[in-house]
Amino acid sequence: MATTGLFSVKEGANYYTLEFRDLGWMAADLVQYLDDLLKSRRRQAEILKLLGMTMRISPQEPPRAGTHWVVVHLNERRVQTNSEMIRLAVEQQPPPEESPYSPLALRRIYEVLDRYDFTVEFYQ
Repeated sequence: MATTGLFSVKEGANYYTLEFRDLGWMAADLVQYLDDLLKSRRRQAEILKLLGMTMRISPQEPPRAGTHWVVVHLNERRVQTNSEMIRLAVEQQPPPEESPYSPLALRRIYEVLDRYDFTVEFYQ
């Protein structure tokens, strides 16, 4: 079964958004790289490096669509998501055997969210 995804980072007035038509869990996987964004003096450049040139940049919040969507508010240290992968990471649960999620990625997601004191809000 194909899953869709959306990963969005709000920096300043804009949302930087990357959509996944397949392998939607990769939206949640990108959370483990938030420390690179937070440590950077040039956040916009770091966001572009992380998301590549296939993103949409807009002052409007992106639609919350996809099997996995993640919206990161960097300055507020807040993550909004419907991703089961993020939920597993925050709850420090191992991934189900049949899932594509890496246990190392889950651990890294948890560590970066904890290190920078992110609040995670889960949605359906």
